[in-house]
Amino acid sequence: MNDTKRLLIRGMKLTALADAVGMQVSNLSKIINGQRKANIDLARKLASAADDLCGMRIFDPNDFNADLSPNLQNVCDDVLIKIGRASCRKRVDLG
Repeated sequence: MNDTKRLLIRGMKLTALADAVGMQVSNLSKIINGQRKANIDLARKLASAADDLCGMRIFDPNDFNADLSPNLQNVCDDVLIKIGRASCRKRVDLG
């Protein structure tokens, strides 16, 4: 889990995240601090619940267990996209 995600987790109430996945806050705290690793099912639940609580889709199971398959990791974790202005042009069919 990168520092930005860790700050988001710390900003939300751990009790809300723990309740969302049905676990104790003390165990969740150990997972976030890296003292314990979540199994694949719990890691998926934590990622989904964390996304719901922060209102973004940035968490993945690897954030709660770094030993999981890299295929479960979001490839855009460190990419920020800024959209300034989009323009639309009339599409002309040439054929």
